[in-house]
Amino acid sequence: MAKLKKDVKINDDAFDTAIEALKNLWHSADDLKGEFEQLFKDFAEALQCETGDELTDASQNVILDPIDNLKIVIQQVYNTLQIVINEPLTTCDGQPITVSDDGDGYYKKIFDDFNTLVEGITT
Repeated sequence: MAKLKKDVKINDDAFDTAIEALKNLWHSADDLKGEFEQLFKDFAEALQCETGDELTDASQNVILDPIDNLKIVIQQVYNTLQIVINEPLTTCDGQPITVSDDGDGYYKKIFDDFNTLVEGITT
């Protein structure tokens, strides 16, 4: 029977760097959203007419909502990395996330299946 030649190795420093980069990216997106909100507010005040209102509505749909969606994706990847390295779940701005399953079993099945595979190959 074939044997598994290499074990999976995890580079803790790379995970830490990735988590920090995601956190910074989330904050940058949040700052960008704030800047756009102010910009469109200023435009709406400068254009005190129907065009200003339309600009405000368009900015929400075209600029601000996609930034919110980007932040959601960044948060999900951030939490996935926290789960992989067994860190407590937090938001990118440091608030604890309390859920009934904090992710202990999130990848458990994948690793259990992998271990079963390794045992089957090596025995």
